[in-house]
Amino acid sequence: MIGFATLLFEGLLLLVGTVLYNGLFYGWMMTGEYRFAVHEDLMSTGVDEYSDFMIEVGFGFVLGIIVLAIVRRVSGLQLLSFCAAAFSALYFGTPNARLFGNTWSPWEENLLFFGSGELFISIALAMSAVYAAFLWLLR
Repeated sequence: MIGFATLLFEGLLLLVGTVLYNGLFYGWMMTGEYRFAVHEDLMSTGVDEYSDFMIEVGFGFVLGIIVLAIVRRVSGLQLLSFCAAAFSALYFGTPNARLFGNTWSPWEENLLFFGSGELFISIALAMSAVYAAFLWLLR
């Protein structure tokens, strides 16, 4: 049985990872560099949709928790289920590219997401590594 502390840690790790990914993705879209975009950065570029940032984070977080529950129920493996949840939380929590202009088609948004693959994969693997260390500490 999984304890409450483990569930809380999984949720917090998914939330922090999704916020980190979205912030770095916004920074990458605005400047071409990997830097965290905070509220003031969004306001200074004319993108006054800070609520959209939080909605995307929340959407990715909730779907990550759902995937975590489903995969854990099917497989029973904690690390595998968390890794799947991390990847799905980042994928479904990706910021809407239309915040950066109205000319994006749906397939271009997916290309943009996969174009940031090094950021996506490194954050998802870092989240999984932190979770694996957490599981190791619990033993």
